Amino acid sequence: MKNNLTKNPDANEELISAMGKKLRDRNHFRSVISLHDEALKKQDDRATSHAKRAVALCLGIHTGELDSTEINNCLSDVDEALKLNKDLPVVQIAEGCYYYYCSKDFNKAIASFKKASLTDPENYKPLFYLAMVYKTQGNWHELKLLLKSIDKFDIKNPLGLTNIGLCYEYLHDFDTAIKYHQKAIDVNPRWEAAYLNLFRTYLLKNTKTTKARALLEKLIKITKEEYTEFQIILDLYEGNYSDAFNKATKALNCDFDFIGVRSLYLGNISTLMKKDADKYFDCALKELNLELTADPDNAVIHSLIGLALAGKGNKVAAVAEGERAVNIAVMDNNKLLESEMTITLAEIYTRLGMFEEAIEKIKDSLKNHSLFSAKSLQHEPVWKPLLVTPELEKIIEKDKID
Repeated sequence: MKNNLTKNPDANEELISAMGKKLRDRNHFRSVISLHDEALKKQDDRATSHAKRAVALCLGIHTGELDSTEINNCLSDVDEALKLNKDLPVVQIAEGCYYYYCSKDFNKAIASFKKASLTDPENYKPLFYLAMVYKTQGNWHELKLLLKSIDKFDIKNPLGLTNIGLCYEYLHDFDTAIKYHQKAIDVNPRWEAAYLNLFRTYLLKNTKTTKARALLEKLIKITKEEYTEFQIILDLYEGNYSDAFNKATKALNCDFDFIGVRSLYLGNISTLMKKDADKYFDCALKELNLELTADPDNAVIHSLIGLALAGKGNKVAAVAEGERAVNIAVMDNNKLLESEMTITLAEIYTRLGMFEEAIEKIKDSLKNHSLFSAKSLQHEPVWKPLLVTPELEKIIEKDKID
């Protein structure tokens, strides 16, 4: 599912102010960095300016707008800010962001954010960043405790609000997630990320797509964008395969996160319609392998290649790619990515008819925190072959009771 900013939404409010009404500008963080460049030229509060520029660099690297060559610049800004005033909360936050986003030293990141929180207990930001670290670590116990503290703040930053909602999604507290995503929309009714997060929550919470479709239609009217992939997802959930196929046929590669995803959709939909799908899967493999040359350790691309290979019935290679995607996430110590890749591996198993293996991964994903729910099992067409198994029947029946 294409998420744009929702995929890496844990940015700060400077991004929103820098974006203005240019909601789909691809140079968000460069704009923020330029603001701090100007402040440093004017000698304005140099410690704060270095710290805030470091945070912008961290987030630009995290979202992929900036490449890893900027990490040294980020570290230089953090070091300079610490020399100027190591006791400023904004400096301590910048240090934590460097450890979290750049060096992936989560323990040091936690120490820096906790220090900032003690320095400025009335500021929610250190707690917010702590929540991001705990979420990535899969430290759900600490995350739950922290969210109780964050709930006490009257947060007006839409990025903070929708990120808190995302935390509650992983905890499967969908009602609270909806509340926070809606708060983010209320604060900034033109910001797409909160809508798309709320869209996903509706699908995780409900088997009916009524609310999700109404929300998407509202967003389309506001932004004048098509959100083709989201329309395709709704058509698939509703069983409108012909409509989904037509939309995918007319779509552009830029409507999706990676070149190759459009072809993958066409192959999957053709399979559902019992039509020849090989040519689409072949095209997807060609395009995705090209993407992989530029980013060989991208877990998501490996998982998509696994899905395309599964579409062609190439069992050994498909499973190998799916397992490699999971292993990359494990090596990165990224529990969120690991949960996403585990679900994709379950989908690969399902498409290959390896139902026993698929069910084990599904049960793990429902037990461990993930953006997957019992409702997902009931309305995503890929899982239909599994629904008659006793194990999943029990899961679905228990969900209805709960």
